[in-house]
Amino acid sequence: MKNMNNPVSSSTSPARSSMMPLALFLLVLVAGFYLIRPPALIFWHYVLGMGDDQATFAEGADPFGSPDKNTGARTAALPPMKPPPIPTVLFQGWAPAPQRPKAITELEEEIHALTVHERTRRGKTALDTNPGLVETAAWHSHDMFAKNYHGHVSPEGIGPGERIGKLHRRLFGVWAENVAFRKGPESGQRLAAWFVQGWMNSMGHRRNILNDGMTHLGVGCFGKKDQGAGATGAYYCTQVFAEAYGWSEQPIPAEMPIGTEIAIRLRPEAGKPLATRISQVSLKNDKTLASANLTARAGVASGNLRVRGPTGAYRLSIHVPDTNDANRYFVVSGPYIVIK
Repeated sequence: MKNMNNPVSSSTSPARSSMMPLALFLLVLVAGFYLIRPPALIFWHYVLGMGDDQATFAEGADPFGSPDKNTGARTAALPPMKPPPIPTVLFQGWAPAPQRPKAITELEEEIHALTVHERTRRGKTALDTNPGLVETAAWHSHDMFAKNYHGHVSPEGIGPGERIGKLHRRLFGVWAENVAFRKGPESGQRLAAWFVQGWMNSMGHRRNILNDGMTHLGVGCFGKKDQGAGATGAYYCTQVFAEAYGWSEQPIPAEMPIGTEIAIRLRPEAGKPLATRISQVSLKNDKTLASANLTARAGVASGNLRVRGPTGAYRLSIHVPDTNDANRYFVVSGPYIVIK
């Protein structure tokens, strides 16, 4: 006798029972795929080496101006880039910064003293002052004041490296720069403390101040105090740090005709090796146009460099041996020259 009370249930129960193992198998298969996939991909890419190639790039330029080092690092191929144009002001003579009043020079000296204190209290060396760095710093502070901007690069595209190369005629070294602007009633020691504390509270500026390699510091400020009761002032201050490698005994001329022979006599900074070579390098494409070996004589690196054309702006650079590796050397920038 048929069970007429639930005909559907009696006819479909065997089919449902037969589908259960298949559904369970498919569920296990899907779960297993997602569990096994990550380690399988790792094995595929890193053990069998069948993944995408990883491009290797050389480290970028040191933001604090460390010297180029001949490391032979491999870089990935990049599309050719057109170098930026050389700022036209590099071909012109630069007037020195205006004379600063006593109150400003005292501010500069106080900032220098507080900066040295931040170093020595942490067991680091003091920084010698250098007139060329002071004038370079003062020139930039006046430029910011006169053109109403605040930063490391001028509206014409002149940065710290160009300023030092253009204005300092004796230094071969690497650099770092701090700048700051203050508008307020403070002056003298309080203003100096405000500048230094602000730099110390900023990681990048603090690194410059406490950099173990730095040997010299120039502080230059420019500002104007408003007139009348309750007057405030607007002050720009610049710190230019340098790790000196060598010093030209005589200022190197800023301009010269093609074929001029420069007599080079370089004294090393204390603890640095003597330079072994000097080169004339294009600012346009970094190509070396002329170079000369330097000979060590009585603690001085001496030689003669005959500059070559075409006319344009160039920098002088020296090769300084790496005392930790006889096969490597530092390439250290020096004064800029204009060939006419």
